[in-house]
Amino acid sequence: MSEDHSPLLPCKSSCIGSTGAIVKHRWNLLPLLPLLVFGVIAWWSPLSAIILSSLVYSILIFAFIPLWQANPCGTLHLVKPWSWRNIVLKFLEENKNQHTEIVRCKGITDNLPAAVLIADADGKVLYCSPYTEVLTGYSIDEVAAAGRDFMATVMHEKYRGTYARAIQFFDAGEPYQFQHRFMHKTGIEVWAETRTTPLFNADGDVSAFLSVTLNISQQMVYQRQVELRTKEIEDFTYMISHDLKSPLFTLRGMLGLLEEYNSQLPPQALEIFSHVHRAVQRLETLVNSVLEYAQISATSLALEPVPLRDVLTQVCGDFATDIVAFQVALSIDENLPFVEGERVRLSQIFANLMSNAIKYRDQSRILTLEIAVLPQHSKRQITVFFRDNGTGIPANKVSAIFSPFQRAHGASIEGTGIGLACVKKLMEKFGGEVEVESEQGTGSTFFLTFRLPPHHHSFAPSSSLREQRTK
Repeated sequence: MSEDHSPLLPCKSSCIGSTGAIVKHRWNLLPLLPLLVFGVIAWWSPLSAIILSSLVYSILIFAFIPLWQANPCGTLHLVKPWSWRNIVLKFLEENKNQHTEIVRCKGITDNLPAAVLIADADGKVLYCSPYTEVLTGYSIDEVAAAGRDFMATVMHEKYRGTYARAIQFFDAGEPYQFQHRFMHKTGIEVWAETRTTPLFNADGDVSAFLSVTLNISQQMVYQRQVELRTKEIEDFTYMISHDLKSPLFTLRGMLGLLEEYNSQLPPQALEIFSHVHRAVQRLETLVNSVLEYAQISATSLALEPVPLRDVLTQVCGDFATDIVAFQVALSIDENLPFVEGERVRLSQIFANLMSNAIKYRDQSRILTLEIAVLPQHSKRQITVFFRDNGTGIPANKVSAIFSPFQRAHGASIEGTGIGLACVKKLMEKFGGEVEVESEQGTGSTFFLTFRLPPHHHSFAPSSSLREQRTK
């Protein structure tokens, strides 16, 4: 094979490396470039030529000349495709990405409405988010001076033991979360929730301490309000149970004694006693309804899978006399599912709906009731509808029909206005919901959405069912 020659290179030689590959060698022309520059500038000024050529030579050496190393034959060969310039550029790019990541994380924590504190294993503060000043009233310098245990210095004395336990968990490498109160620098008491988390190094040792503190004052105020209302409901329930029902029992007993003298009383007196007796019955019914609603609100329910078919069979049995007396046309889907609930409370829901349907029936036609399941669109929930062809609900009262003491038909028909409120409350306790669609003069349809219990998520409604809910 012919050899190529160059005016600056005597020849191209080759040798066989240890791996058997042929490695070509050549001179690098770039180091000669400063000589050319030196010759040009020397014509103008010898001193300038020396300074400028040295500078150019240094730039070429560190920015453009490739990395070389000796091979087994003692000559130089190119071992990496990078130049010093590329190495420097890559280093800068990697540090730029790291810096960008740091800036991004810092941007998140700086704008987070929480006091974020990072301290090393010795308690020295490495980072403190700006919101710490807002939450505590203390400057970042004051927080840094106090170190990792800054929150302990402002925390209510009652919770310092809890903070000590959090530090013990941290030392053991475990996170810890707790609620506490501390004093803002202005003297305002603040409720906070703090989560402490250890940070580990590559060897698995705890190297830093991360603490995130949130202001939960609003949540605590709301929680206290809920607790206060619950206590008020309990007190109200006790008052109804004892202070109101006792006089009612006494009044009923006295009316019972007066009935023994009915034969001796004039007709006008009998009529008065009859009105009093009915009033006492209505008041007793109202008291029992209010007591029932209060108990539902304050009592937690133990949910279990309950077959709706069995519940409706029981309810229909309880209303058998009315169903026969009013010739009710009743249609119940054979394919009713199991739902999450409580059997007694489920019976109460459907008993309320059945009672209302019979009470508010249209006298001009036979009452028709239909209970079935809508086609399922969720594997976790099922909707059962209860439809009647009664008098319906006026459009301006539909939105308030589930509120306590709200009645659609006024005093023309006896009632307390608590029944549907209890239905709504119970459905919420079951994790479901109830809605109604009604047209006055046509009837009402109640939609009861229940949660399906585990292992009952697959449910197919009856193939004959074609009813679709309209919205």
